[in-house]
Amino acid sequence: MNTTDQQILKQVLTLQGPAATKADVHFFNGKKDASGMSLREFDYICNPDGTLRWVYPKGQSRPVFLSMYHEATWKARLYQAVTYAAFGCGMGELMRKGNFRIGYEKQLKIEAWKEELGADEYAIFLGTAGVNRKSVVAFSTKRSVQYFLKVAHSTAASALVEQEKAMLKTLSRQSFSRVALPKQVVVDQPYLLLQATNRPPNAKQQEGISTLHIEALRQLYTPFVKTLPIGATAFYQELQANLYHISRQEFELQGPFQELYHLLTDLLQSIDTELPIQVSLGHGDFTPWNMYVSAGRLHLIDWELSRFELPLLYDAFHFCYQSGSLLKGEGYRSVQSRLNRMLALPETQSLITYFGGDAATYEQLYLLYVVSYYVKKYLEAPTSASQMSRSLALWNEALISQTPSSQSFSHSMSVPAHV
Repeated sequence: MNTTDQQILKQVLTLQGPAATKADVHFFNGKKDASGMSLREFDYICNPDGTLRWVYPKGQSRPVFLSMYHEATWKARLYQAVTYAAFGCGMGELMRKGNFRIGYEKQLKIEAWKEELGADEYAIFLGTAGVNRKSVVAFSTKRSVQYFLKVAHSTAASALVEQEKAMLKTLSRQSFSRVALPKQVVVDQPYLLLQATNRPPNAKQQEGISTLHIEALRQLYTPFVKTLPIGATAFYQELQANLYHISRQEFELQGPFQELYHLLTDLLQSIDTELPIQVSLGHGDFTPWNMYVSAGRLHLIDWELSRFELPLLYDAFHFCYQSGSLLKGEGYRSVQSRLNRMLALPETQSLITYFGGDAATYEQLYLLYVVSYYVKKYLEAPTSASQMSRSLALWNEALISQTPSSQSFSHSMSVPAHV
C-alpha cells in the first residue's frame, strides 16, 4: 500500500476534510507495538496498477463493494457472479488481494456513522487519482445497500460535492416520470455527501443508449431550455478558457496533445459564435456506470459535473463516446455507428424537431468542450497511459472528421514517454 492510499484511507475512516493534517489511525505490519489501541483488520482489492480500489472490514458476509462496480459488460457480470458465489460459500477471502491492520484510540467516525445509519457492513471505493478525487462508502444492511457517502479529498473535489448538493436540491422541486434522483441526507460538512440509494432491487445497467435515455433527457431539458448565441453561453467561455490553459503548457504540449490542440482551434474557428442554439440542463457524466434502468425509469447518480446551459444532446453524445471507448475500447468508426443509431431513434428526431437546432453543430460543440476539458485535465494530472492513449486516438479521429481542412494531421497517436 502506497503513502497516498494510506492518506486517503485515513481521511475516509475518520471522515476528516481535505485540509486535515492529522488522523489518529496507524497502520501495522505486525512489527509495531499496538498496545493501548483498538485494532481493526481490513481486506482489499487492487486496481490493475496495484493501487487500492476497494477496502472493507475483514469477515464480511457479502461483497458490499460490488454495489460500486459497473456491471454492463459480460466480463463484469462474470466477475460479479464469481464474487457472489465465493462469498456465498464462505470463501470471500479468495477474492481479496491482501489485508492490513490499523490501530486507533477513538472510535472510527465511519464506524459511528454505520451505527447511526442502522447499517451492518460497509465497503470503501477509493476513487480515481487526480485533483478531483473522491472516495465512496457504501453502507449496507444484511439485505441491501441503503446509503452511499461521498468523501472529497481536495478543495476542488469539495467544490464538486457542493455543486452536486445544490443541483439535487434544485431538481427535487421538479417532477419527472422517466428520471429518478438520489435522495440526499443533509450533513453539515461541505466535503461529505450522503445519499439514500435510488437503485431498485431489479435495476440493471445497460451499455447501449435507448429510447428511455432520450425520453429522460427530454424531460430534463424541458424546464430549463433556453436559446442563446453560442458566443454568449457560459459553456463557450469555459471552452475558450480550457484552450487558453492548454496553450500555456509549453513543455507538455507536444505529440498527440499538440495535434489535438490544433484540431480544436481549427474547429473552433469554424464555429459561428452568433448562431443561436438551444441549451439546457446537462448531467455532465451521462454514462452507463452512472445510471440504472428499472420499470421505465432512468435512475441517475453522480451529478457533480451537472450544469445548466449545456448544448442539447451533450449527454447523449457523451454516452455514446464514453461507452464505446472506455467499455469496449472502440475506435471512432464503431463509436460513429453508435452515434448514428442514437440520432436515428424516432425519439431523438422528435427531440430535435421540438427544441430546434442541428445535431452536427451540437456534436461539434460537445467535442470542443469535452476534448479541451480532458486534455487540460490530463496535462494537469496524467492518468493511466492505456486509457489516455485510447481517448486521445478516438478524439483525434473524431475531430478530423469534423474539420476537413485538418486531414493532413496524422492519425497515429502515442502517449509521450514522460506521461
